[in-house]
Amino acid sequence: MAAPLHDPLPFHWYAFFGILEPISVLAGSYYATFLPTKYYFELIPDPFLLSLKDASTPDHLEGISDNARMALGQLGSCYFLIMLNSALMFFAIRKFIRVSDPLATERVLRYLFVVLGVADWTHILLTLYLLPNGPPHGGLLTSHQPATVLDKLKLLLVPSNWNALLFGNIMITLILFLFRALWWAGVARGSPITALKKAKRGVQKAAKTT
Repeated sequence: MAAPLHDPLPFHWYAFFGILEPISVLAGSYYATFLPTKYYFELIPDPFLLSLKDASTPDHLEGISDNARMALGQLGSCYFLIMLNSALMFFAIRKFIRVSDPLATERVLRYLFVVLGVADWTHILLTLYLLPNGPPHGGLLTSHQPATVLDKLKLLLVPSNWNALLFGNIMITLILFLFRALWWAGVARGSPITALKKAKRGVQKAAKTT
């Protein structure tokens, strides 16, 4: 068992990234795959839609096109892949290399969290960019004053304009990134890389004094 001061993946971090996060991703996979109509119409909350005509939530699968249904099925498949990758990668790292080589474990995890962190921000920024600005001023599509990005920001500042899916796509993803940043900063874990650097500095300092 890795010494606590040199353990880059103690159980609490493993439980978060290797168990809780995969479960949340699995929920998204189920939602997109088996409830595609509900998922589709909840992607954009009603206040952000261009007109009230778009704010409809049909109860049957026929409410979306075959193209949208296939895209959501493929999205669910991608979520399932991400879930398996996270669950099995963290399990394998903790079981097979964490004890025998904590230094390699931390190095591998650093690369892994860079990849996941970039994916977090790609997801957040694309969601914000593709979110409509809301209805034109006056609520008419023929209005000469279409909504702008500033209008979108104003809508985002009102909590009641959010739904569970938008919250998950932006806020939950942001929370995941913040936890990755905390791990990267060395919070609540050991750091073999830092320990190695300190040891090298100690050796160099001792060599200079002799």
